[in-house]
Amino acid sequence: MSPLELADATTRGVYEADPAAAARYFDPRLRSKVTPRSVADVSRLMHRYGDYEGITQTAEVAKDVRYDFEAQFSHGSMLVQMRLDRGKQTIVAYRVVPNER
Repeated sequence: MSPLELADATTRGVYEADPAAAARYFDPRLRSKVTPRSVADVSRLMHRYGDYEGITQTAEVAKDVRYDFEAQFSHGSMLVQMRLDRGKQTIVAYRVVPNER
């Protein structure tokens, strides 16, 4: 899967408040930190921005390792930052930051 596809699948899982889908591509250490409540909390925040419309890559901060994306919603957007394990293509860090509306 490409980094864009990983980010989209993970962001959709969070938006849908589905912990299994949200953490599907996380490495075991990161997956162990995911709880239904943590996913639901971020999902509620995302829903304040409306319907999820997709994600676009805005930067590759470190080649094949660290990426920034813009998650688009019907009423705004959010920054999604993701770091990958270079060898395994699993997500080792995932962060969502609301943009000003």
